Order: sequence, then C-alpha cells, then structure tokens
Amino acid sequence: MREALSRLAAEGLAVTSEDQRGFHVSPVSADQLGDLTPDPDRHRSPWPLRRSIELGDSGWEREVREANERLMAAPLPRAGDAGPQFEHWRALHHRFHLALVSACGSAWLLRLRETLYDQSERYRFLAYGVRPRDIAAEHAVIVRAVLGRDAEGAVKALGDHFALTAETIAASRWSEENADG
Repeated sequence: MREALSRLAAEGLAVTSEDQRGFHVSPVSADQLGDLTPDPDRHRSPWPLRRSIELGDSGWEREVREANERLMAAPLPRAGDAGPQFEHWRALHHRFHLALVSACGSAWLLRLRETLYDQSERYRFLAYGVRPRDIAAEHAVIVRAVLGRDAEGAVKALGDHFALTAETIAASRWSEENADG
C-alpha cells in the first residue's frame, strides 16, 4: 500500500506525502483546475484528435459510434449519486473520450492524455449536477464533426465541451469556498 501511495504521490496523482506524517489526498484548487482545463484557443489535445481524424479507419469510426451510443443509452445519474450507476456512466464517458483520440498513432500522447484525464476527473466530479447541461447534445456535436472528418469543427466542439465543464466547476459551491486557491 505504501509503495502504491508513494508512486501516486511521485506522479502527482491526487496524493501528497509529508515526511513522518504519511499520505493525504491532494487538495483541489482553482489554480490546478485552470492548469488542467484546456483553453479552447490553445487546446492541449488537438494533435491527437486531428491525427485520429486523419488516420482513423472504419474500425475507429465504429468505436467512436459505439462508445457514443453506449454512453447515450446509459441514464445520466442524478446529482449527488456517487454509487454504481454513476461509476458506470463515468466509465462510459471515459471510453467515449478515449475513443475520439485512440487512432492518433502515439502511445506516448495517449498515456499523457490519460494522466490529464485522471487528474481532471476529480474536478469533473465537482461539476456534476451543478447546473443543467445537455451533455448528450455536446457529445453529438463532437461526434458529428469527428465522423464528418472535420478536424477544425471537432477541436472546437471538444474545446467548447471542456470549457463549459470548467465554467460549471467555477460556478460551483466548491469554487466559492475555495476562491483563495
């Protein structure tokens, strides 16, 4: 257990370590949220998405469609529900976003993307249920652009989706309580 916690702390993955005091869950902060949230104008992952659109074959297209269909078929859990239904939806959401970039051809970029995704998941959870959103419609715009091989439209739609999540988090009660960082 100590080895696992040490590795998580070394990679900055939601755990901090203090000498002679043990391990603690890393605090969330507005600064870290800003660092993890891509600005649509300088979106951190256009290259994997663009490359997937360029390199993706019919199998990739099928994977994107299937991941989207499974996500849309899963009922969005109610605010405050952190149980199995929420975890199932989160897993499908993760699969959807991974499918979008899975044909980029770079294992390194996919690993880096996974690290950023895992870190930002802590914040996404804070945004859940804060204000009404039509996440299905947001995903539909992304899928339409991706499958239409419209790289510019896909990058913009994905950036807008991420930005709306960050805005929702910033509008949350957590943000008000942590305004000082």
